[in-house]
Amino acid sequence: GGGVAEHTSFKYAVLRRMTYPSMRQKFIQVNLAKALTGEPRNPADEMLEPLDEVDIFNEDALRQAPVATVTGEVQLPGSYALNPGMKISDLLYLAGGLKDDADFRKIQVDRTEIVDGGSTRYVRLYANLRKSQGRTVDDPLLTRNDQVYVTVASGYHDPWMVMVGGEVMRPGTYPIHRDERLSSLLISCGGFTSSAFAKGIVFTRQSVQQIEQERLNESVTQLTQGLAQFTMFNAVSSDAPGGHSNNTAMMVNLQNLLTQAQTQQATGRMVVHMEDLNALAGSPDDVVLQSGDTISIPMTPASVSILGSVNEPSSITAQPGWTVRDYLYRAGGPTPYADKDLIMVVKADGSVITQTGLNAAHTFPFSSVISGGLMGEHLVAGDTIYVPSDVQTFIKTQYALSVSTIIANAAQAFAVVALLATKL
Repeated sequence: GGGVAEHTSFKYAVLRRMTYPSMRQKFIQVNLAKALTGEPRNPADEMLEPLDEVDIFNEDALRQAPVATVTGEVQLPGSYALNPGMKISDLLYLAGGLKDDADFRKIQVDRTEIVDGGSTRYVRLYANLRKSQGRTVDDPLLTRNDQVYVTVASGYHDPWMVMVGGEVMRPGTYPIHRDERLSSLLISCGGFTSSAFAKGIVFTRQSVQQIEQERLNESVTQLTQGLAQFTMFNAVSSDAPGGHSNNTAMMVNLQNLLTQAQTQQATGRMVVHMEDLNALAGSPDDVVLQSGDTISIPMTPASVSILGSVNEPSSITAQPGWTVRDYLYRAGGPTPYADKDLIMVVKADGSVITQTGLNAAHTFPFSSVISGGLMGEHLVAGDTIYVPSDVQTFIKTQYALSVSTIIANAAQAFAVVALLATKL
């Protein structure tokens, strides 16, 4: 046969022999090293018979190739052939190297060892590949089936960005670091211009917007179901005197509200009380920034906006001492289909005032009535009055919360537009 090839296994070979009359194959183990010693009458050197077959194996075919596995923050995670003398750094090189966010000071290695031929011991050790003055790297040798895991460096994240616009000296997109606050960012962009209206800051956050949008979508679904039920029972209630016209008007208002809600997008606005930049630092309103935050500083307004179901939606120049009632009167008052019980005042900083809120804020009964209630609230430039359509009958049903959510979101959205869109 020309002799054996390189890397032949001499410890094990197989002689396959056909037996008669059963015609079954018999397997005979052969020690090839002893069989090839050349000694006369060597018992390991089997005498061959017709049709015998001898299988000679390569060393690697008779053993499981040793491997080590690496996962985590490497370019090409997976299992790699383990060569003698291979270290952790060699394995990481085969895996394409570490990613940018990898922590190479504490690389975890998990190892399974057999003790005394029958017991198993699990070992966990850590390697440190960071070179520093006075110490060498900790780069241990690998053994068969080692599991290497590279973690993310503590606190690592891609650069966080926020956007600042409006009446600031240097508007634009700014990088921020962990725990950076609003006051620090506003100082970085040069502070406010002479036309800035700090009290009307519009601060929006993506995480807040997502939560608000989910609630808004749920409210739209609830309102759609309620409108379907209202339509189904409309035929019954229309038999009563005046019922048909009342129900028709109600359905029109509900349909308009639903149409409006389906196109609404939550603003994600957070209420921030700020008089001036110097007083912001260290205050409860000096919020910690998050990636994706948007800050817009409007120009100093000169008007109060009246929106919704009023006869003449408009912006009216702010007058000292004027109340909600005064502004509603100048806007022609609520329409016949307005819901006067749900009128909202959205302050320039984003906070919302309602009659229900005023009642809850006063300790003594009727104190809000004595003080004039919502209609007696004094307004300043940048405030917005929002009058929703009359859905009072519907609000008394189980869908009251959904309707309130839609109306409140609409009021907030219109107030932001009114504040940012015009100086008047």
